Order: sequence, then C-alpha cells, then structure tokens
Amino acid sequence: MTVYRTRSLLHGIPQVRERSFYFFWKDDKVPLLNYYSRPYTPIEKLLTNINSNFQTDPINKKTPSQDDPYYRYILEELEGGITHAQFAQQIPAESARNADVLAYIETKTNYLEVAKWMAANGYEKEVAKCEYRHAKLAAGGSIMRRNTIVPRDYIGAFVGHYPVMLAHPTQDRYINYREAMTIMGMPQDFELVDASPRNANMICQNVPVQTATDMATEVVAYLKGERKMLNTDYIVQYNHSQTSTYEEKASLEAFLA
Repeated sequence: MTVYRTRSLLHGIPQVRERSFYFFWKDDKVPLLNYYSRPYTPIEKLLTNINSNFQTDPINKKTPSQDDPYYRYILEELEGGITHAQFAQQIPAESARNADVLAYIETKTNYLEVAKWMAANGYEKEVAKCEYRHAKLAAGGSIMRRNTIVPRDYIGAFVGHYPVMLAHPTQDRYINYREAMTIMGMPQDFELVDASPRNANMICQNVPVQTATDMATEVVAYLKGERKMLNTDYIVQYNHSQTSTYEEKASLEAFLA
C-alpha cells in the first residue's frame, strides 16, 4: 500500500488543494513513485488567457465592487476610490491567501470602524454583523469568511463558495463557468451539463486534471516496471518535502503506529 500526500499547486495548478492518494499493489514490494513540482501559471494569467467563448455566463451575476459592501468599503474607503482592476493589480503575490476581502480588511483596520461606514452608507444589517465579528475575534475566536475573493498568484482550494465568490482579475465581475472549469484543468471544449449556479460546485468535486494525470502516470510506470521497488509493504510519500516513510517489511500495526 502507498499513501501519497500532495497538493495541486505542485502539479501546476494555481490552487492550494491538499490530496492524499491511496494505492494498493498486488505485489510483495511497493514502488517508489516520482515526486512532482511543476511550475504553475499564476491564477490571474490563467483566467485572462482563456480562448473559449463557450459557457461564458458568470456563475454569480452580481458585480463585486457594487454588490459586496465589504469590497466596496475596501475600494472606496481603504484605497481611496480605486477600481477593481487597480486593486487586483496591487495585491502583493505573497498576500495571495489574504485576497478574500474580509481577510484584507482585517490587515488594515477593525470591524468597529467598518461598522461606522456600513451605517453611514445604508447597510444597516451589516452593522450588527461587523460588531459580532469584532467581538468574536477579540475573544480569540474565528469567523466565517465567504465574501469576494480577488485572485492573485494562486488561490485556496477551489471548493465551497469559491465558484460564486471568485472575482475575475481584470473585469468587475465574478468568474464564469468556462473559467471555473479551466481552474480545474478541464479542456476548453469540455461541456458542463446544465450549467447553473446550483450545479457550479460539481466543477469543484473532482481531482484537477493535471494532478490526476500525474498520479495515473505513476500507476502506468509501475505496471511497466519503470519504478524502483522497495522491500516493504507500506509507504507514505510526501510530495511537499519529497520524502518518504517506510520500514522494511513492517507489520501494518507498526506502520500505522
């Protein structure tokens, strides 16, 4: 048995998506599988270089800078009235994981200040939410962040709210179905059956194509006798550090311990 721990970023996909693959070999040894560290195309370049005009309706038809009050707060209050495209350009690559608008706000100010702006701009329902977030964080707790995400360099795991809250890097809109499928590595002529917001998460519920391809490549290489065989029954390989853990002919109990 092989457990292979990896993340999609290492397979050339601009998202941090942890994966563990399990392989069972009909053999008295196990193969040492190759490690991968493919260069990835930054998410903003990936999304602006799509050449297909098929299934290009936005998943979320709202406008980020207008319909997300927290993003509007960033553009108008924190950044002095810049546009969405300007904001996307200025996000440092090293802050890619903080491109969610709430996380960005937390690096600049606190929610009590945001609450004042919300009250002054007619977002009365958001005032109580801001006060709750401030109290929760002050008490050492955590909060749910499901607002607009502005992509830069790479994104988090493309699941959950990502399909409906990920903004395009230059156009003031949320991504479309084709762009979502491209993030997962699907061909430009791939067709999503019944493309609708309720089915958008189906795009996310698979292994990104290149990640799956690399794993399938390793199985084929084993079948062809192209991988070094180790005198053990169980191995864990860590693609992040390109290391492995195993003992020669260890029992399953000892291995799991």
